[in-house]
Amino acid sequence: MHLILVADIHLADSPEDSFGVDTLSNYERVLAQVEKHQADQVIMMGDYSLKAPKREDVQFSLDKLKALGLPYSFIAGNHDRSADVAEVVAGGKDLVEGEFYYKRTFGDHLALFLDTAKGKISNTQSAWLRDELAQHRGEVLVFMHHPPLAMGIPFMDNNHRFKDADGEAFEALFSGANPVHVFAGHYHTARSTQVGIHSVHLCPSTYFQLDPSEQEFAVSHTMPGLRHVELLEGQVRTWIEFLPPRK
Repeated sequence: MHLILVADIHLADSPEDSFGVDTLSNYERVLAQVEKHQADQVIMMGDYSLKAPKREDVQFSLDKLKALGLPYSFIAGNHDRSADVAEVVAGGKDLVEGEFYYKRTFGDHLALFLDTAKGKISNTQSAWLRDELAQHRGEVLVFMHHPPLAMGIPFMDNNHRFKDADGEAFEALFSGANPVHVFAGHYHTARSTQVGIHSVHLCPSTYFQLDPSEQEFAVSHTMPGLRHVELLEGQVRTWIEFLPPRK
């Protein structure tokens, strides 16, 4: 099974609003690549709006994706309203106390979709996460906007990290005996880390990529990126694809 993850599209009304980057064009270019690969599932990793949440940005991103005729899943990011994402994408289903989280099955893999739009998860969502992980035997995929631990990207780790990083959510995800593969966005860069038998993989943005070597905000490049995930028998394979600049 082939999954493609698309993160942090940050739709802008015009490139003048987004430092000269045409985020709409970048999103359309990435979707063209998604269509080429004919993924079994496209997972939208949150942050559909440039700054303040706009319901129409969620609707636009969904409409463009639906035109491909491929299966999809959405989660919310910190630039989104969870209720907007749940209502536009799922008719309000799976919205629990203002949080949009749910589970799916991809082959033999349990897939859990979390809501970290507020930079944390509620006690209710945390309890649900613990129960789902405890009941499942086998590898688990977790999709969340914020990574659940520091990822060695100074600007993001110091200023915009998950409020429960290395805390209760970390314990829930990584204390079990079954491998958990976490996929996150938010950091605008591609990086992976291992936590015992578990792993965390960051998705690049379709907007810009941060320079991971700088303490302050610095852009490395503006090539839009996407993460591929291939589910094989006994193996989870993942890699990054960047689209070259337009000529």
